[in-house]
Amino acid sequence: MKPISSLMRAILAGETEKYNKMLGSFGITLREEERGLNVVSLCHLVMAKFLPLSPSLLNMIVLHLPSPVVAQKYRVEGLYMGPMDDECAMAIKGCDKNGPLMLQISRFIPIMNKLYGLGRVFSGTLSVGQKLKLLGPPFHDTNKDKFFEPIPRVEFTIESVYEDIDSIPAGNLVLLPHLDQYLITSGTLSTSPLAHPFRNKMSSTANLLSISITCVNPQDLPKLVEGLRWLSRIDPMVHTETLDSGLMILKAPTYGFLDLCILDLR
Repeated sequence: MKPISSLMRAILAGETEKYNKMLGSFGITLREEERGLNVVSLCHLVMAKFLPLSPSLLNMIVLHLPSPVVAQKYRVEGLYMGPMDDECAMAIKGCDKNGPLMLQISRFIPIMNKLYGLGRVFSGTLSVGQKLKLLGPPFHDTNKDKFFEPIPRVEFTIESVYEDIDSIPAGNLVLLPHLDQYLITSGTLSTSPLAHPFRNKMSSTANLLSISITCVNPQDLPKLVEGLRWLSRIDPMVHTETLDSGLMILKAPTYGFLDLCILDLR
């Protein structure tokens, strides 16, 4: 930590010659326009080049988190709501790609103005054309758990590159289109008629802050309603509520989070 601390102190103190020499030793190059940034922005930029977030986080996950084959053996009791001796639980424990499909959709991600369900395949193999059983938590139907239309497309992503694939086995993350027609935020997909749903994710933060949202132009109200709906679906830490008076409330854990939400709405 000492070299990077010395670099940060040199930048904050405006010691240009010193930090330029240190940047060269670290292999960090700055464009001419980047050198004119204020010291705080320059510190952020240098740290982003010195320790890029995406590969650093990915390497940490690979090196320090257990593989699905190892982790699912002891995580199944906290994830699955059904009996631990049924076919689905046994397949989840073994991360069995040949067992019944058990897939948990945890959230929605906006990609090119469309919502894609981000999920984890805990057992079985997800394939294009499968008819899957949809289980709670809540989905857009008054009936109980049901089967719906075949999966039209399966996507896999690595470093923001999205690829269509025919199938994906247990232990992987997957993106599925069109699920926003059925699910509100999260849910379980399965090929087994005996399947039980996965438990909801529990957040370690509480939505302590709330603000009311109104439109300057009443004609923009439908857009505001749609924007709030999207926010609550793509981020589990954001909650929206409409009071009996018609006032719309946006809830988030921090001021910074609220600012980002308002920026997204605008």
